[in-house]
Amino acid sequence: MKNSYFLSFIICLLLCLFTSEIAKSGIETNPQAVAALGKCLKSKNAKMFGAKKCSHCNHNKEMFLGNFDKYVQFIDCRESANGKAQCKAANVGPFPKWTFNNGQEITRPTSLEALMDVADCRDQVLAEIGGEAMNSYQTSSNSGNYGTSEDLAKCLVAKDVYFYGSPVCSHCSHGKEAFGGNFEKYLYKNFKDCAGSAKKECVQLNTFPFPTWYQPSTGKKLARPETLELIASTFGCNGVQPQVIKQPEINTNNTFDVIEVKPQDSPYEPLQQQESLPMSNKAVFDFKNETAKCLIGKNLSLYIKAGDKYSVEQLNELGEVINSIKLIDCSKAENTSQCKDITTFPTWKTSKGSLFYGFFDIENLYNTNCQ
Repeated sequence: MKNSYFLSFIICLLLCLFTSEIAKSGIETNPQAVAALGKCLKSKNAKMFGAKKCSHCNHNKEMFLGNFDKYVQFIDCRESANGKAQCKAANVGPFPKWTFNNGQEITRPTSLEALMDVADCRDQVLAEIGGEAMNSYQTSSNSGNYGTSEDLAKCLVAKDVYFYGSPVCSHCSHGKEAFGGNFEKYLYKNFKDCAGSAKKECVQLNTFPFPTWYQPSTGKKLARPETLELIASTFGCNGVQPQVIKQPEINTNNTFDVIEVKPQDSPYEPLQQQESLPMSNKAVFDFKNETAKCLIGKNLSLYIKAGDKYSVEQLNELGEVINSIKLIDCSKAENTSQCKDITTFPTWKTSKGSLFYGFFDIENLYNTNCQ
């Protein structure tokens, strides 16, 4: 009898340690939870649209601990005519885009937690983890910064506050990440894509720079807040603990006088040096040059303004690709007539006269203009 009690005690102790580890590590580092999520995603006919050279796509694959292909159907938007056709039919913009048979979709998820909620897999995953482990995981998911940001996310939804930005905006990504997975769980329906479906609405409301939080009922706007506490106080969701929102690094030493665009017979001279580059940088280098070649002849114009940090951020992203784009500095007197209708920087103008606002990374430029 004593031995059976002792054995029961040991089993309970091991279970406690096991569930504690789940609570500490979260789903990304818990193989059992990752496998459970994978099974659920497979049952939901999960598809990820992207490309082999897409860094965001590769990061999403790595989160599945080597078993991505076992659970998810990957559609390459660049390799074959069939893949391109599927991506066009799915209205794929920035990579990767996920779709599920429940009708939901998500672009560039930053965690498995986000995928789990959008695909409606939370209950199935937690049930497979097991009773006590499920309770521990739920408790862990609702504590600390996650708990306070969850309260804020719920409050913003209840108060009809919307997040205007772009899937490729680095400031937007940091703003979402500050919610610790709760943005995708609660606020994804309140996200307005100013580079896509909500383009006209963003222009009408002047929701720039990205991201801008906006509450239609009060007309309140908040652009690029630095803390969750500031968001909470602005929209009447007080009680949230302050949490700093990480801002992307910007090379403020770069000026438009330094980046002088001159006509060149061949803007692809750096290709001759690519063999000396490390392989990890070579793929990025090749992709930038591929984009530069594609944009020649597209008559794409970029309106920037000297001293504007968002313009500087865009130029830092473009690098040598800038030689394929018509650059117009609206701080110069000779460009006054061309810039008379431009109030937001950076602004892009296509050969057809269509205007796009905000930051575009190289990948999105390629997807928008070269596919």
